[in-house]
Amino acid sequence: MLPGSIQITGEALSGAEIKDICESLKDNSVRLLSIRGCQLSDRDFGRVCRGVTESHSLTQLNLNLGVVSTINRTKHLADALKTNRSIQTLFLHGSPLLDAGLVTLNTALSTHPLLVSLDLGDCMLGDEALRLICGMLPPDGAKSGLRELTLSANPSITTKGWARLAIAVAHSSQLRVLNLDYNPLGLPGHGGELPHLSARAGPGGERHQPRAAAADLRPALRGRRGGRQRGRGTRQRCHPHQGENHLGPPQQLPPPDGPADVRSR
Repeated sequence: MLPGSIQITGEALSGAEIKDICESLKDNSVRLLSIRGCQLSDRDFGRVCRGVTESHSLTQLNLNLGVVSTINRTKHLADALKTNRSIQTLFLHGSPLLDAGLVTLNTALSTHPLLVSLDLGDCMLGDEALRLICGMLPPDGAKSGLRELTLSANPSITTKGWARLAIAVAHSSQLRVLNLDYNPLGLPGHGGELPHLSARAGPGGERHQPRAAAADLRPALRGRRGGRQRGRGTRQRCHPHQGENHLGPPQQLPPPDGPADVRSR
């Protein structure tokens, strides 16, 4: 069977549902997994991470809106990413990672061979986290470096931190899209934008929404056909081309040349 997708939004997941997700991951029948805004126990989160570890088909993982809610969950995710070799796109938007969470994830994110798109918007990051992120941008021979990065709504990052990012972007030939909206960039002489980079509206649901509006966000992953609804949550399970994310595999992204795109407010 061709790899498909599992997309569940805003539901409380039972142990039986987690077991089904994990079996699908282990069977390599899932290309996209989104449990965005879902409630699950720490034990079940660990089970999902073990499923991610064993999957060779998973290319997109969406844990947006608080699914990675504690440092222990961050550690489980880091362990999974250290072993997984298939994920290309990772969404953690709206997770209270803090700088400590980025320290925990840094090695796994930096050494992952295929990760090209990362959403860390509204993750309560500071300058230390941004310093680590800068190290993920340029290619190093073992990996290509990030091509799309979202850091929206991380207001604790200072002007010094954004200046460091500007330098890292200038030395990265791979980054094509950089979303920085809802941040007080305040770079002197550049009107709040990174130097020599244009502003453009970026895709995505959570990408340009602050944490206070999280309850009103539309799904980051939306299929072409309506999904079954239960209570306030929604879910979809489908095969490729029926419910995949707006981001495709790396070969569909623009070639790594020319200036990056930046959205800022």
